[in-house]
Amino acid sequence: MGVRSEPARSRWRLGGRSIRFRIVSAFALALTALLAAQGFLFWQNQLISQSLTLMSRGYLPLAKVTSQLERDHDRLKAGSSPTSAAQSLSDNVQIALVVCSNAERRAPTPEEVAFILRLREAYVAVGAQLAERATSTDVAATDARIATSIDQLGRRIDMRIRNLTLLTELAQTRATSITGALAALALAVSALLIGATIVALSPIQRLTEQVQRVAAGDYTGRVELRSDDELGVLAREFNAMAEAIALRDRRLVERADELNRLSRYLSSVLDSLSDALFVVEGGVVTLANPAARQAWALELDAPPPEPLAPIAAAPGLHELARDGAQHEVRVHAFGERGYVIVASDVTERLRDRERLARSERLALVGQMLAQITHEVRNPLNSLSLNADLLLDDLQLLDPERKSDAWELQALIAREIDRLTQLTGHYLELARRPRARLDGADLADVVRDVARLMRPELEQRGATLDVTLDPLEPQLVDGNQLRQAVLNVLRNATEAGAQHLHLRLRVAGDEAIVELQDDGGGMDATIIERALDPFYTTKATGSGLGLAITRQILDDHGGALRIDSALGVGTRLQLALPLRPVPPEAQS
Repeated sequence: MGVRSEPARSRWRLGGRSIRFRIVSAFALALTALLAAQGFLFWQNQLISQSLTLMSRGYLPLAKVTSQLERDHDRLKAGSSPTSAAQSLSDNVQIALVVCSNAERRAPTPEEVAFILRLREAYVAVGAQLAERATSTDVAATDARIATSIDQLGRRIDMRIRNLTLLTELAQTRATSITGALAALALAVSALLIGATIVALSPIQRLTEQVQRVAAGDYTGRVELRSDDELGVLAREFNAMAEAIALRDRRLVERADELNRLSRYLSSVLDSLSDALFVVEGGVVTLANPAARQAWALELDAPPPEPLAPIAAAPGLHELARDGAQHEVRVHAFGERGYVIVASDVTERLRDRERLARSERLALVGQMLAQITHEVRNPLNSLSLNADLLLDDLQLLDPERKSDAWELQALIAREIDRLTQLTGHYLELARRPRARLDGADLADVVRDVARLMRPELEQRGATLDVTLDPLEPQLVDGNQLRQAVLNVLRNATEAGAQHLHLRLRVAGDEAIVELQDDGGGMDATIIERALDPFYTTKATGSGLGLAITRQILDDHGGALRIDSALGVGTRLQLALPLRPVPPEAQS
C-alpha cells in the first residue's frame, strides 16, 4: 500500500508547482488574451458595421433624397413643369419618410434613433409646407420657408454623415489599437509559455540520453535534477530504476557466468564420456554428446535412427546387436515426454569377460592336465623302458614266433610315443609362460616358420607362398608368435590343404598374419567350436593347437578370426594391434 500511494502523494505534494499546471495556466492565459482580443474586435466590427449600414441605407439615401427635393423645389420656383415638380417633391418626401423608418430600425444607439425621429419630423414639416404652398397667397414666402427647411435638412444630414464617419474612423482606430495590444499580450504570453516550456522540459533531453544509455546496457549514468515537479520525480524514479536494473544485471551476469561455467563443465563431462548419451523429447533428439553422434549418426531435431527408434520410448535396459557389436541401451524417463538414453558398447567387455572365463577354464584344465600328465608320464617312462627290455628279449624267441612279437612290440612303442607326445601338448598348455613383449620383426617370424614348414609341406605335396608387406618391428613375443603361426600352418596341412598362402599385411591399426588355404573348409558349427580346447575333427588331433594360438593372441591384445565355408577353403587371420618398438629400444 505504501508503494502504491507514493504517486498520489507526489501529485499532492507537487500541487500548483507541477509542469502540467504551469503549462495549462500559461495556455489558458494566452487563450484568454487571444479570445479577448478577438471578442473586442468582433464587437467593434459589429458597431462599425451597424454605423456603415446606417450610413449606406439611411443617411446617404436621405442626403440623396434631400438633394432631389432641393432640385425639384428649384424647378417648382422656376415655373418649369410645376405639376411634375410638385408631384416629385411629394414623392421624395414620402421616400424620405420610408428611409427614416428603415434607418430607425437599424440605428445602433438611442442617440441615432432620436436624431432620425427629428429628421422624420423635419420631412413631415416639409411635406406640410408643400401642401400649404398650394393654397398660400404668398407663394414666395412659402417657397423661402421650404427652401430653408430643405437646406437645414441637407446640412443636418451632411453634418451627421461627417460625424458618423469620424466616429467610425475613431472606432476603427481604437479597435485596431486595442486588438493589437491584446494580440501583443497574447504573443508575449505565448513567448513566455514557449520559454517556460523549453526551460521546464530541458531535463527531458538528459533523461532521453540516460534512457538510451540504459537501453544500450550502460547503467552508470544518473540524472541530477532537484526540482519538485514531475520531471524531478521522474528523474528520481529513473535513478532508482537504473540502480535496480544495474543490481539485477550484476546478479544476472553472475548467474549467467555460473550457468556458463556449469554448462561448460557439463559439456566437458558429456564430451569426455565414451558411452553414447542423448535426450529424446517429443520424438526428436534434443541433445547428443560426440560419442552418440559418431556411433549412431544422430542429428539434432530429428527422430532417433533405427534400430534405436523402437526402444527410445521404452524405459529399462535393452540389449542391441549392431554391425557385429553388442550394445547395452539404458532408457530413463525425463520430464513429461522425454527420455535420457545411454548406449554402451559392451563388445570388448563381453570379450574380456569371455577371455577371462576361458583363461580361468584353461587354467583349471591346465592344472588338471599337469597333475594327470605327471601321473601318466611316469608309468609311460616305465612302459617305454620295459618295451626296450622286451625288444632285447624278443631277439631270443623262436623265429616263427618272432614276427608276431615284433609287431606287438612296435604297436606298444608307437602308442607309448603317441601318449608321450599328447602329454607333451598338455604340459605345453598348462605351463605356457606369459607373453614377453620385448619386440620382434613379424616378417622374420613368418619367414622362420615358412622355412621350418617347407620340408614337411613338400613331403606332403603341398605348396606355400609367402607375401610380406613392409612393417617396422612390433612389441610382441616373437617365440610365442612363431608357435601360433606354426600351429595354424600345421592345422591347415593336417586338414588336407595343398595350396597355402601366408601373408603379412597392415589393415587400419592392426598387423595381420593371414593364412589362406584350399582345404575342405568348415561349416558354421565347426567354426563356432574350433577354438575350444580339445575340440578336433581329426582322428589323431589333440584339439589344442588353435586354442593355444587364440590364448597367445589374447595375451597380445589381438584376435584370431576364421572365415571358412565347406568346399571353399579357410582364411584364418592372426590380428595384432600395431605397437611399434620405440627407437630408443631398437638401438
